[in-house]
Amino acid sequence: MPDIMEGWTQRPWSVTEEMWKRKAKGLEDQYQRLLSDHQDLRLEKAKMMGELRVLQRYKETAEDTISREVASRKVEHKDKVSATTKLEQYIKKYERECERAFALERENAFLMEQVSNIKGETEKRLDLLKELEDSQKRNARQKEKLRE
Repeated sequence: MPDIMEGWTQRPWSVTEEMWKRKAKGLEDQYQRLLSDHQDLRLEKAKMMGELRVLQRYKETAEDTISREVASRKVEHKDKVSATTKLEQYIKKYERECERAFALERENAFLMEQVSNIKGETEKRLDLLKELEDSQKRNARQKEKLRE
């Protein structure tokens, strides 16, 4: 009987132990699943972080490209404005010079007309002077003839 008693006393311990072992195994399995899930999540997080870094690099590259393009367009716009301003200045200067040339041509035409008029008058006066001299010479000759 002592063997049965001994078996009896060990049996509840065995059931308890078995229960604890099963519970421990269940917890171990649950722990392994959680650990596996944790590893999967870490891998997924690492992949997402890699993708995020790639997207950030794309974003930075895009922002740099946009910044360069904006700066380039600002410079182009500034150059166009400067060229337009210079062109407008040259056009105004050209118009002033054209007006000045036109005024000089009118003044030149007026002066040429005056020169022609003065030349005509001078020729008339020279003709008159020559006639006067000729008349005076004739007159002097006639006076000499009369004195003779």
